[in-house]
Parts: sequence; structure tokens; C-alpha cells
Amino acid sequence: MTSQPRSAWSPLAYFPAIWIASVASQIGSYMTDFGQGWLMASLTPSPLIVSLLLTAESLPFLALGLPVGALAEIVDRRRLLIVCPLLQLCGGKPPGRRAY
Repeated sequence: MTSQPRSAWSPLAYFPAIWIASVASQIGSYMTDFGQGWLMASLTPSPLIVSLLLTAESLPFLALGLPVGALAEIVDRRRLLIVCPLLQLCGGKPPGRRAY
């Protein structure tokens, strides 16, 4: 039995679904950033406090981006894709307690 040759574009078959999910996630993240800045601006008139909030939010990405990226290249990707969402699930607060 002979198999048909695969197209060079076949690995991109799932790209639209992954791209749409990524865009939806980014929109949610930007809405959260906007809401947090707006809430902090309504709670305090100090622009310094608002800018410190946004800096504190983005600082972990800047500080940990390169080391975690290097670690992701070293470890087994299948285990990484299983462990990371579990860590995110365990690290979050229960939804009812997020506001306090």
C-alpha cells in the first residue's frame, strides 16, 4: 500500500484555529490590562501608582521570559504542555476571592 505524499502546507492545517485562540486570549489580556489601569486611575489620582501597577504586571514577563524560554527548549515538550496548565490552575485564586 502506497501512501500519498504529504503537502508542504499540511503542518499548517491547524494554524487558523490556533491563531484565533491566540487572538481571543490576547484580547482578554488587553481588556484586563485596560480594566486594571482604569480601576486604579479611578481609585487614586496619582499617575505614579497607575504606572507602577502596569509595570508590576509586565515585570515578570520581562524578567523570566528568556530563562523560561531556554528551559522550554531543554525539557520534553509533551510534559511541559501538561505541567504548565496544571501549575497555572493550582496557582490561581478561586474566582470568588479574586476581588479581595
